[in-house]
Amino acid sequence: MNQNKIHNKLIKFAPEPISLSDFQEMLERSRRNNKIRVEWETLEGNRDYYWMWWEDGPLATTEQGEEMSATKLREGMFNIQTTLTSESGRRQWRTLTLQTVSKCRFEGKLYIVK
Repeated sequence: MNQNKIHNKLIKFAPEPISLSDFQEMLERSRRNNKIRVEWETLEGNRDYYWMWWEDGPLATTEQGEEMSATKLREGMFNIQTTLTSESGRRQWRTLTLQTVSKCRFEGKLYIVK
């Protein structure tokens, strides 16, 4: 009987499989005070892990920047704000490609993106 209680508690920590669309919904719900930790593969083949959050609105302030953002969106990429800071103290952005996301942690729960 005691083993059953332990097993049930361990199940709470097991990663839950989710779809890419579920991940995107979580990503868009994230905010600066409710970050999402994402693991994905970079173009160079490395694994990156960042705490990040969604920011609504046009991020590009020039016509060329808006065009680049629209192109990224069509290709399944997003420019996402991260907790990293540059040497000047400014927040850094990362380009996230949805198809390369493998895991995320959001609101205390671990998810495997399938």
